[in-house]
Formats: sequence, structure tokens, C-alpha cells
Amino acid sequence: MGAITTGETWTGELVNRSKDGRAYIEEASITPIRDAAGATTNYVAVKRDVTREREVDAILAASREERRQVARILAGFEPADTPEATGAAIVAAVAALPDIAAAWIVAFEPDGSGVVLAATPAPFPADHVGHHISSERADSIRAQVAHDTWAAPLAPQPGDGAFYLDSIAAGITATAAAPIGNDSPIAILRVAATGTDGTQRLERHLPALQEFAAASRSLLAPALQARHHAAVPAGIGAGARPSRPHTGPGGARPGSCRGRRRRAAGLL
Repeated sequence: MGAITTGETWTGELVNRSKDGRAYIEEASITPIRDAAGATTNYVAVKRDVTREREVDAILAASREERRQVARILAGFEPADTPEATGAAIVAAVAALPDIAAAWIVAFEPDGSGVVLAATPAPFPADHVGHHISSERADSIRAQVAHDTWAAPLAPQPGDGAFYLDSIAAGITATAAAPIGNDSPIAILRVAATGTDGTQRLERHLPALQEFAAASRSLLAPALQARHHAAVPAGIGAGARPSRPHTGPGGARPGSCRGRRRRAAGLL
């Protein structure tokens, strides 16, 4: 602030403290007032609270750096011997991001059901890899993530079963999801966070989650499609889906919620 002592206007940022003890950032412009003889008699200061702006700047900068980090990680990824092994490598990399307490991939089967393809071992007390999900629940999940990446507070959903109970026991409070494949997802990438602000923190990582999901499609699709093709009974086309009863309104796609939080979501 040496400019003030020389009679010039100083402009910059100051860290100040409010009456309640809260620190905040001010953008300030301080100009000295001089009398007829040129002596400084007073100062005029114009200040503006820019705390929120600087917080947003920091979040955006962290998001850009995180996406660069994700790009570096994905550059070294190659498909493993099995989809499960590839999925395990993906969720391990995702779980290494800040704020991510757990990560898992749910793959969709030819009969319309789902299966937990890979999951981080912690913080779940049980191994849920291989857990099967009913066709009705899988339809609901597929509809939720079609074209969308979102974060939401954790809430129980039909079909979550032990996965939800184990998540509550582990302190998980929020979940986020990204489709692996846009028009017709072959799987979904899910993550979870703990703490009362879990949803807000997960929202900051949605761009990185999208990057991982996009890369996961090219890593997982060939092996999953080959496995599904081998499992299709003779006489049923490779793209056909075995018939089953209508799933009702649970299979309808909800309104788009790209990059925003949903009211509540289950784990699977």
C-alpha cells in the first residue's frame, strides 16, 4: 500500500474480519484527500465484498486442474483381461479424487437386469461386486442416468437392499452418477461422499466424473458386448432384449437434470 503514502490511489484486495469474526475478502480502492498545501488530511475508500467470487474462482480453477489430472490418468488406461478387472482399475482411479468416499460401476445385462461390475472395497463392510439388480430397478436406474450426470442426497430406493444399509453404516450421505454411453447406456459410474455437504462437494466433481464415464465406455464396451453376444440364446438377435412384463411408471425417464442435484437417489 505504498502508493497511498506517495499521494496515489491504491487498488487491491484485503482480508478483513466482520463483527461476528467471519473473515472475508474485500476489493478496495483507497484514495488520499489532500488540502490546499498538498498535505494528506483524509482517505476515501470504496470497498466491495468479493468473497463469493473468489470462492467460485477457486472452485473453477480446481475443476480445471482436476480435469487435466483425469486426462493424464486416462491416457495410461488400457482394457484389462476382463471387464471386472477393467472396472476395478476405473473405480480405484475415481476414488482417488478428493471427496470421493466410494466408487462403483453397475453394468446392464441383456435381459434388462443389472450387476455391480466393480466397486471400491472401502468403506463398505461387505463385498458387493457381482450383486444382481432386478430388471425393474435397472430400468429405473437407466432412465435416471440417460444423458444426465447428477448428484443427490442419499435416499433408499426399492432394490438397494444391503447396499443401502452398508452405505448408511459407512456414513455415506450423497451419491452422484454418470452414464457410460449416452444414447443407450451400457453401464453407470457411481460415486459417494460423506458429510453434511456431500452433495455440494460431489457436484464440483461432476465434470471429472463425466470424463471418466466417457473413457469407460471405450474401455468396457467391447468386452461387455462380446460377453453379451456369447450369452444370447440361438434365434434371438444380438440387439434384441428378451421379453418381460411391463415395468410400469418406474421405467419412465424423469426430466433432465444435467449437472444439477436431484431430490434424492438410491445407491444402485
